[in-house]
Amino acid sequence: MSRIAFTKGHGTGNDFIIILDPENQIALSEQQIQRLCDRHFGMGADGVLHAVQESLWFMDYRNRDGSVAEMCGNGIRVFAEFLYRHEFISESAQIGTRAGVKHVERNGADSWSVNMGNAQIFAEWIDVKLGNDAFKARSVNVGNPHLVVEVASLSVLPATLLWNDVADVPSHPEGFNLEFYEVLSESLVSMRVLERGVGETLSCGTGVCAVAQVHMQARNIGACEVKVPGGQLMVQESSGELVLTGSVELIADGFVELT
Repeated sequence: MSRIAFTKGHGTGNDFIIILDPENQIALSEQQIQRLCDRHFGMGADGVLHAVQESLWFMDYRNRDGSVAEMCGNGIRVFAEFLYRHEFISESAQIGTRAGVKHVERNGADSWSVNMGNAQIFAEWIDVKLGNDAFKARSVNVGNPHLVVEVASLSVLPATLLWNDVADVPSHPEGFNLEFYEVLSESLVSMRVLERGVGETLSCGTGVCAVAQVHMQARNIGACEVKVPGGQLMVQESSGELVLTGSVELIADGFVELT
């Protein structure tokens, strides 16, 4: 059993446990991550941000089920605030991820922007079934895979989105995140998301970017605000790349025994 320090933070309700480990000496098993993220027997979180220092600070991100993820748009903004508070980075920095190096910028108190790079929309439509309802989805890659569905109203969806209710989707070796969105105005949409390895979450940064890219491309606009259950985020396109901006909060520090 070992005792480690942690910080808890969130970006628009998408919450994370941050573990500072510059020399990468803490090897977290899937079972330990599941226990840490358990909302009854652990601290409760959508994932773990393992802070490792290589040539740059590297965000080793794990989903709540312990699986590895390439990128997390809200996670990297929370990660940046954590590093900034500890004076490891300035208000402008580069952070390594499995989806490449990402540039982050602080926008005053408790707000960060991250350049997410290009979001690739694939041409084919994907059939998705949720319960008894069938939908057409666009496949989008934002460093990780997404399926994006536009609906007339989010009210057509069940009260809780569950992976067990999703069917008729072609298998994807890395899995996928699934977003449903409703258009509120030309530059404002509202969305809900099922994250792979997690379930329904209050927010998803890469999912917000995937939805915004689909919406902006369809309407030939360069910026879009996205409402999520945990708040609101802005996506702007700059030279073909997406910049995600929104609030973050570090809410607790403590120690935990790893078993």
